[in-house]
Amino acid sequence: MSNQNHHIYEFGPFRLDPAEGQLLRDGKLVQITPKALETLVLFVERPGRLIEKDELVKTLWPDSFVEEANLTHHVWRLRTILNENGDGKRYIETVPKRGYRFVGAVTTSAGGVQAYAAKEELLSENGKERDHLPTTSAIHFGPEKLETTGPRRRMVFLGVAALIGVAVVVALVLFSRAKERNQLNALEANRPLKSLAVLPFKPLNAESSDASLELGIADALISKLSNLKEISVRPTSAVLKYSAANLDLPATGRALQVDSILDGRVQRAGDRIRVTIQLIRSEDGKSLWAETFDEKSADIFTLEDSLSAKVARALAIKLTGADFAQLGRHSTDNLEADQFYKLGRYHINRGGSEGATKAVAAFEQAIGKDPDFALAYAGLAYAHSALGFAGVDAATPGSEFGKAKMAAAKALELDGSLAEAHTALGAIAFHYDWNWSEAEKELKRAIELNPNLAEAHHEYSNYLAGMDRLDEALREITRAKELDPLSLIINFHYGLALFAAGHDDEALAHYQKFLELDPNNASGHWGLASVYQHKRMYDQAIREYEIVRKLDPRTSFRLGNLAYVYALAGKRAEAQRLLDELLVMRTKGFVSSSMLATVYSALGDTNRTFEFLDQAFVARESLMPYIRRFDWPPAILRDRRYRDLLARMKFPLV
Repeated sequence: MSNQNHHIYEFGPFRLDPAEGQLLRDGKLVQITPKALETLVLFVERPGRLIEKDELVKTLWPDSFVEEANLTHHVWRLRTILNENGDGKRYIETVPKRGYRFVGAVTTSAGGVQAYAAKEELLSENGKERDHLPTTSAIHFGPEKLETTGPRRRMVFLGVAALIGVAVVVALVLFSRAKERNQLNALEANRPLKSLAVLPFKPLNAESSDASLELGIADALISKLSNLKEISVRPTSAVLKYSAANLDLPATGRALQVDSILDGRVQRAGDRIRVTIQLIRSEDGKSLWAETFDEKSADIFTLEDSLSAKVARALAIKLTGADFAQLGRHSTDNLEADQFYKLGRYHINRGGSEGATKAVAAFEQAIGKDPDFALAYAGLAYAHSALGFAGVDAATPGSEFGKAKMAAAKALELDGSLAEAHTALGAIAFHYDWNWSEAEKELKRAIELNPNLAEAHHEYSNYLAGMDRLDEALREITRAKELDPLSLIINFHYGLALFAAGHDDEALAHYQKFLELDPNNASGHWGLASVYQHKRMYDQAIREYEIVRKLDPRTSFRLGNLAYVYALAGKRAEAQRLLDELLVMRTKGFVSSSMLATVYSALGDTNRTFEFLDQAFVARESLMPYIRRFDWPPAILRDRRYRDLLARMKFPLV
């Protein structure tokens, strides 16, 4: 046991309690990483004394080889926590080329004395109590107690020998177990991390924030690292909401369901970019690697290459020559084109039709600066596709898909290895061209090129559902959910795949759990309504669709859902009232013909059902590939016109 006093250190407004692992400022708990806390303890234990860099590194990382930049990063983080520039006080002084000195005035007080130390002090007072304790010299086997010869003495010696033998065996067992634990701990420490989230970078200085640069560097790292097959990297859309400056990083890692978190700070100053970055383990918040970079703005590509390669090494990934080549690939060497591309990615990741529209403009500007910029064409394809799919309310979704197809084809002409471009082409071939074989070929090629691309698995699942290959569809959407567990659309489609494959109760539980995390999520309520509708629980379905109608701005589509379930529930007047509203809206803008067909089918109007299905076929509506998944009444399924429609769509035999 230790007999050291439990010290409390106070300096300025701070109170540091190492035993409790707490740092307080004016009585309020300050968030601090374990490594930063260790560093601070080393400083306050020796105020005013120079501590050499080598000594700090060896003390903080006794069993690891780390770069000096790790120490620089933690000292910087510590200065940030102590807010040196915020209150005018300076606590840590840099001694150039040597180390650091804690220059704040430190007051030390005893926080308590351990019981063992107190007992020792009591026993040693004037040497008195200690004399009353038995010692080895006071315990002896006198002749009055033991025979010098005979069986009694032999028994005592045998007993002692047996005790010694048992003690030796116990010691060996404990030693063996301790060695085994150490080996397991070493293996665990060196275990490659299998999943990573790169958070949006934060500004080093809040006054000089540049949102497109901060998200752009994170997005570039995500794109590069996602191509490594040994690591699963959360997509940019999954990390967008984690842009606050003072996050609990281990908790964020657990929320994103990843082994590790990459967190960084960036600042552009004149013609230079300064970046500090750290990799932490989600399980315990341990810092695995940290470094500071200072490069010319014109060398942003070199910076991103260096960052991605060093992160991969820190993750204990064994990089092949092909991996290094992939990490070092540049789709453009034009700085302005890259800046417009990052701006486009920023807008597309913000979501919505407005974001997609702004992204189109930014990607087109990037292409204007570099006509051979393959990634910009891939981004343009994604943005036009987003506008086409927002499409249930778009005026001309077909024209958007056509533009997306041309952009994706150009991207692949420039770089045939872009998994994102193959995904875009596959999705367009499925939803708009209805070229089933081409859709599957492109989507499988995308997954082959990048097995960790969640969107590729998601789109392939959609394709498989449309082809009535439901078990395969569930397998692919499950993989997409593993890669991007917080995606709203993937979680929505995961529930649909569950009940399409006959797992109604699992689908219901999935959506209920989803809504526990986000009660105002329209997709979750829509999914719940779909399951209730499938289970013929119409009152519950109506309730959920009413909630969706308030939360989701796509008015016509949600009105159609509600009209359909009213009709199924036998509430014809309510269904007809909503249907009339939709027909009026149709005179002013886009209203899905296939959705109107479902309402008429539930009302029992077979002729109007096929009238609108024919219109949907001519318009190549993106819902038509799922026509076999619609819950048509028997009268529709038996009708020759339904079989003719399937023949015209040329679905393959399952």
